[in-house]
Amino acid sequence: MNIRTDLAMEAHDAHGEQSLPGVKMETIGDDRDITICRVTVSEEEGARLLGKPLGTYVTLEVSAMRERDPALEERVSRCIAQEGRNLLGDMKKDMTVLVIGLGNWDITPDSLGPRVVGGLLVTRHLLETVPEEVDERLCALCALAPGVLGVTGIETAEVIRGVVQRVKPDLLIAVDALAARDTARLGITVQLCDAGISPGSGVGNHRMTLSRETLGIPVLSVGVPMVVYAGTIARDVMSRLGGVEETAIEETVNGVLRGSALEMMVTPKEIDQLVEDSARVVANGINLMVHQDLTLAEVERYLH
Repeated sequence: MNIRTDLAMEAHDAHGEQSLPGVKMETIGDDRDITICRVTVSEEEGARLLGKPLGTYVTLEVSAMRERDPALEERVSRCIAQEGRNLLGDMKKDMTVLVIGLGNWDITPDSLGPRVVGGLLVTRHLLETVPEEVDERLCALCALAPGVLGVTGIETAEVIRGVVQRVKPDLLIAVDALAARDTARLGITVQLCDAGISPGSGVGNHRMTLSRETLGIPVLSVGVPMVVYAGTIARDVMSRLGGVEETAIEETVNGVLRGSALEMMVTPKEIDQLVEDSARVVANGINLMVHQDLTLAEVERYLH
């Protein structure tokens, strides 16, 4: 069955109890409402079956995220920071970090990346011009929201590659909206991975992958699912009716959702709030990941 998802844990679950070569999945329950799932893909055959590149994928599920509890949001941001540092290994204070906010600001479900950029504590310019005036605990962080091909006429990967060559960062963090299989995961799930990312993948528009292989530096991707494909929803509804063979499901769905309708994406009516809340949590997580000696209160004081 053709299931479309950017979440490694969902791709793994789609195989049921089947063992995939070189793929390991472990789930850690947090007694305070945060569940962490780690999927490690170490063999090419497993990567092919899973439809994901080699690497480690960490997913945070926070069922109470929509309650907008500031204390919970801070814990999630801290968890993002810690898991990001775990994936990256030793983050030195003299590193220059470039954050790329992928997506289109004018399309709400695709605006997560640019919104995250707006919430970052950028410091590279200050450290270069007035270093004596800067808190010594701050690291060099710069950020860019390069827009999308349809608006700029320039491939996003080309823009990023040029910036990387000029700025020469030690690390790139790419933020993008993702697609999920389960509507319940929209806005409450954060995936981090060290395998890179394809700009536009969350809205079905794959471009050149941003990875260590293509850019020459470590790439950490951070994403939150904001959409589900209509075809995926239709297949799930039919499969739950029982007694319907997969071939019949595919034929029915393809017959009803013809052509471009299969690529149609569904997003909740409260998407504006979901994107705003997710962007705030992810931005704070990146701030704490990079400026790791600061508290969240200090980060917010600098920003405001």
